[in-house]
Amino acid sequence: MMKKITLLLVALVVSVTMTAQIMLTQSVDPVNVTAGGVACWNSGDGSYSANSFFRVYNLADFGVTGDFDITSLEYGQGSASEGKLLALRIYTADTDDLSVAALTYVGEVAHTCAAAFDLNVVSVNFSATIPAGSIVVFEVFADDSLGAPDQTYFPGNNDAGENDDSYLMSDDCGISIPTPITDVVGQEMYVMNVVGDNAGSIAESVIDGFSMYPNPAVSTLNLTASNKIDAVTIYNMLGQEVVSTTQSQINVSNFPVGSYIVKVQAGNQIGSYNFIKE
Repeated sequence: MMKKITLLLVALVVSVTMTAQIMLTQSVDPVNVTAGGVACWNSGDGSYSANSFFRVYNLADFGVTGDFDITSLEYGQGSASEGKLLALRIYTADTDDLSVAALTYVGEVAHTCAAAFDLNVVSVNFSATIPAGSIVVFEVFADDSLGAPDQTYFPGNNDAGENDDSYLMSDDCGISIPTPITDVVGQEMYVMNVVGDNAGSIAESVIDGFSMYPNPAVSTLNLTASNKIDAVTIYNMLGQEVVSTTQSQINVSNFPVGSYIVKVQAGNQIGSYNFIKE
């Protein structure tokens, strides 16, 4: 039986009022990774089997009543080998119990792991529109290493709590359907988020002559506009203020990997923009 903790529903909807940006998450804490999870592999010779890690989100549970435009996918990396290739896949489903659900493929993006992001949330750009009323399924797929060692990926977890099950599937370990991880090894809480906007909404207001680069950013975020930039405030996807400054060149090197909202005031204009920290 699926677990639904309705008292924690408020933690499911993460939005910033200045934009239509919404995070679909089953994690009470969707931004921190404190431990690595299990996967099907051979610890003796280091060979890694194909593993699928899943999360599921019913749009109605998040107050999304129209179509939903996905803009990025976020996954927790417990640990990964340098260069390990992942496929980040999105489906819709006919039920939120993945052990019996029929999945309809929507799309995917390939992503190459960097070991430097161990114990972090990794954000990857993605574009798809999900129909209103859908149940969304997010899969992180790590393929078989074909006997080669040092080609592993283990999901990122934290113990802050979750609002629905994490699922694992791996044929080599006899897990042939998506199965709640609690039925396999005990409690694990995958950090996996789907970020997007209500379709048709204006995700960003704009300022004359404004530009922000690079985006994604690793160390420095640069802002320019036709008028002098008077104030900049950066928020994380929990709506928490991260930086408030009057500078147009901002050091983001210490920011956790993920999506952020940048609110800018230049003269009598105010704009809101999305940026991704890599």
